[in-house]
Amino acid sequence: SRGNLAADRMASIKAQQEAFANKGKKVDAEEKQDEVVDGIKAVANKFGETVKPKSAVQRRMEEFERKQKEEAMKNDPKNFHQVSWQTGSGYGKFKKETKDSRGTAPKKSLSDLP
Repeated sequence: SRGNLAADRMASIKAQQEAFANKGKKVDAEEKQDEVVDGIKAVANKFGETVKPKSAVQRRMEEFERKQKEEAMKNDPKNFHQVSWQTGSGYGKFKKETKDSRGTAPKKSLSDLP
């Protein structure tokens, strides 16, 4: 009788755990599992729908942000500095020399003025 009581208790606890795990999920979510996910995403997916496909708006937004970062990197003058350190005249003295890797700026002439 005691073993049967423990088995019933374990079954009720397991049912409560499954109910809690499925609490926030939609009813049709289990039927939409036709997408194949493998590796780390498959393991993460066991913890509750962590792998969600991105919408077209999210993909466009990420692409836009990535292009903005690339453009900011191109326009940042610090990205083009090349720094070299040379030993100075005495012990423990160093000389820092920075050079722009793009070269010198082109000469301006009168025709360039507005």
